[in-house]
Amino acid sequence: MAEEEDSKALIEDSFHHLWNDAQNNTLWKRVKDQPRDLFKRSYKHKKFGDCLSMKATAIVPASMEEVIAQIKGIDHVEEWDPFFKSGTVLESWNENCDIIHSVYSTHVPAVPDRDFVFIECRKMRDDGAYMSVVTSVERSNIPVGSNTIRAKLAPSGFILFPTADAMKTSITYMLQVNIKGSIPVWLKQKLMMEIPQAIDRIGSSIRNKILKGMAVSLQTVIRERQARDSVAMLKKMASKRKFVAEEILQSERNYFKSLNIADTMFRVPLISSQPAIIPPDAVDAIFSNLQSIIILHHRILIQLEERIGQMWKFHQELGIVLLKAAQDLRIYSEYINNYDKAMASLQKNLDSSSVFREFCTQRKQNPACNLYGLNDLLIMPIQRLPRYELFLQDLMKCTDPNSPEYIITAKALDTMKNTNTFVNDKKREADSMSRMMTVQRKVRSRQNVKLDLLAPDRILLKEGFIHELVPGSKPIERYIFLFNDCLMVSKQTEVRKRIIDMTVQYSDAKTSPLTAFCMIEDLTFSKDKNVPREDMDLSFRLILDEGEKPIIFKCPDSKVKNGWMNDFNSTIRALKEKL
Repeated sequence: MAEEEDSKALIEDSFHHLWNDAQNNTLWKRVKDQPRDLFKRSYKHKKFGDCLSMKATAIVPASMEEVIAQIKGIDHVEEWDPFFKSGTVLESWNENCDIIHSVYSTHVPAVPDRDFVFIECRKMRDDGAYMSVVTSVERSNIPVGSNTIRAKLAPSGFILFPTADAMKTSITYMLQVNIKGSIPVWLKQKLMMEIPQAIDRIGSSIRNKILKGMAVSLQTVIRERQARDSVAMLKKMASKRKFVAEEILQSERNYFKSLNIADTMFRVPLISSQPAIIPPDAVDAIFSNLQSIIILHHRILIQLEERIGQMWKFHQELGIVLLKAAQDLRIYSEYINNYDKAMASLQKNLDSSSVFREFCTQRKQNPACNLYGLNDLLIMPIQRLPRYELFLQDLMKCTDPNSPEYIITAKALDTMKNTNTFVNDKKREADSMSRMMTVQRKVRSRQNVKLDLLAPDRILLKEGFIHELVPGSKPIERYIFLFNDCLMVSKQTEVRKRIIDMTVQYSDAKTSPLTAFCMIEDLTFSKDKNVPREDMDLSFRLILDEGEKPIIFKCPDSKVKNGWMNDFNSTIRALKEKL
């Protein structure tokens, strides 16, 4: 029991040392006889005595799951380690921790084999990296064989990182071993140079399994990595990344400050003033959910300050901040959808209240407002979300593509794009619904019956004037509405001019489902005798199902005609694909 507790403490310490030693490049130097490669070694004094140490890094053409299956335990070691002779699992504490006894051959008759008793543990880190660490442990019940020497392992093992390509994995393999006893120098060198080749063997073994024994030449990216990791390039990338990070932080500070100005210098005084400068519902309409946005950005700013302002590192995780915030940023849809109403309410109260006008003027002149007027402050959230997308694009350009941070930043950028798309779609839907509600109040069918346009999932895509060509009649001016599922043809007339919102009405309206449309025909080269020759270049025909009369439209110019034809074609195609 005491041995088990000691081993648990040892393995936690080993995870820590393996990670730090692998990441700290100052501990390593290049192999002299392979100057073009990135395989590095050094000799260091460690807890287990003088250790012969070697570290290799490469990318193999295999997924992380495939690599993990290949390096886990002892089942496949002989496929990638030519010195492995035999191995036995002595104890299994859980699915991620085993005590193992292994024998390794020197392949030299005069040099005894080495055996090891070690604990192997595996874990997945929060940043997506996978670690498999081995460290020698003492086991009194496993005696040393007569023809072997008991060697010892300092913290050694694998660190795997995902890459942008799911079928490629970055592998760092580190071996720190006290070989014990005498061994020829040339054999030590051969042992060490097998470490980088082991990574190639892991990838080759996986590939051979996938291709069922077919010989595949695996190309490495070691030279490309050597070029990327050159000192000059790293310095340039680090400098650029720091600059971008500081720009993100400063932008967030300025933005958060502006949000607070809008809240503390305008919203709060308007709410608390007695008597009220403007009605409370007007304050709510103007500022919408600004307070929720302030709370969100307070959290984002704190996280950025922790990562940039207090302790900066080249591979500091910045993308994770915006990745976590991206879903929450969807609250902007409420603010953006309400923005037009907010501006209308603001202008209405400025026009009707001299007290409110004076309040806004005095606040703008207050030094605490930095000469920002209320209009200037309220438009800032409208402009904010696209900036995060640009920041993340700049950040990716100066982040090592093989680092975990690159994967996180790429995911954050993708999530941010989805958030922007979501907010924009919600804005379009809100605008479309508002417009449809307006049209709904003003439309009458050809039988003077009110049409129901507010169907579920219906979106207004386009509207405008156009002429309908009817055989035997003059062109009839129409006002048409193209929805995502139907077309409404109407006639716009002006009525009740004293009420601004009701100056127009849409009468003689008829709707046709887009599923009934068979084809959009350009009449430029048509021989249809029902269409005057001078109108053909500007006309197109909507061909409906059998039994329905086609509809012929004439546009004012070819640009408008092409626009309508493209919109009809794309909308009908999208609807049919959906069905």
